[in-house]
Amino acid sequence: MITRERERTDTAGPPAPPAPPTGPEVPWWRSWPSPAGRPRPLNRRSLSVGALIVGAALTVIDGLLGLMAWYASHNLAVGVAVWLVLLALTGLEFGIVAWAAKKRQDLEALRSERD
Repeated sequence: MITRERERTDTAGPPAPPAPPTGPEVPWWRSWPSPAGRPRPLNRRSLSVGALIVGAALTVIDGLLGLMAWYASHNLAVGVAVWLVLLALTGLEFGIVAWAAKKRQDLEALRSERD
């Protein structure tokens, strides 16, 4: 029937946070899971892994563009020059984006410390 009320189901709330440990070696709040949907903070390791992945991809893509320039011009120096220029420009672009993201994260951390 359309007018029949739904049966109530018991919904469990979020799990309680773990009890703080007694030792000073690890802060108790570090063992909590991070909130859903929150991005991981940028650190040296995540930037290094990202740089390795992006560096390999850019080398291949820019290398293919350099190969096309070499094929079109029949001059190996032109192909290598195109490859190096494109690799430098795209690497610079990704470096600027990574720097800006880290800078913004640092500013937000400072802002949250003041509040």
